[in-house]
Amino acid sequence: MAEAFRGEFYQKVDGKARVSIPAA
Repeated sequence: MAEAFRGEFYQKVDGKARVSIPAA
């Protein structure tokens, strides 16, 4: 996974990912 893509993906699912992955 590319770093840029990773950042964009996390930004998109920031709310969901944050609740699912507190370490993110």
